[in-house]
Amino acid sequence: MLDDGAVHTVDRDYVLGREPDDAPEVTSGAAPALTLDDPDLTMSRVHSRLQLIAREAQLVAAGSAYGTHVHPAGAAGWARLAPGE
Repeated sequence: MLDDGAVHTVDRDYVLGREPDDAPEVTSGAAPALTLDDPDLTMSRVHSRLQLIAREAQLVAAGSAYGTHVHPAGAAGWARLAPGE
């Protein structure tokens, strides 16, 4: 579920960002684009990838300029993912 209330079923890999349509995975048909609203332009065009691995969703940083941050369960704060992590 996104901040705007939109719900997306994670049933395959996705490419996330403010303009992810030109990502190689999207143009090849390997993964659909999930365009996220970003009026402040703090997110890269291709920001991250959501991958399904053995029925588990994993967020993978795409090497964006501002980085991809996650808040792991039980952690005190946000952690930045390295590109490809």
